Amino acid sequence: MRSETFSTPGPVHLDLDMPAGEIEIATANTDETTVELESDSANEQVQEMVAAARIESNRRGDVFHVTVEVRTRHGVWISFSGGPDIRLGTPEMRLRIVCPAVATTYRSVTMGGLIDSWVRDVAIQDGVNNFNINTNTKRITVDNVRVSHTVASTTSAGPG
Repeated sequence: MRSETFSTPGPVHLDLDMPAGEIEIATANTDETTVELESDSANEQVQEMVAAARIESNRRGDVFHVTVEVRTRHGVWISFSGGPDIRLGTPEMRLRIVCPAVATTYRSVTMGGLIDSWVRDVAIQDGVNNFNINTNTKRITVDNVRVSHTVASTTSAGPG
């Protein structure tokens, strides 16, 4: 498992680029952002992808940009797991991020410049502008997105 911790005492912008896998993001009362990237597989290629991933933090103005970029080496990923579960295009990776809870609103998912991609099983709590798909994104699948609010939103339009 790779683990990196960055001092980020302010708003954090996450730029996450993984070919597939599980992503978990949480906020906490902290001045640091912790990134953990691990392989859930004994497959050597997946472990090499984790080891070669770019994980970094850069400050731009008052915002800390944390980047996690995982690239495939050969463009196409095929994995046949033991048992009846056959996965195509799904490296067994898990990314966990804990960052400061300093923002008053959260933009959860923005998809831009993607072609033939998918996102699924997303749970968003207390966000604003929760799911954005840019016009330069083509042929995507979005499945099982749950948005919940524990507090009333004062920035949204009322029911029509």
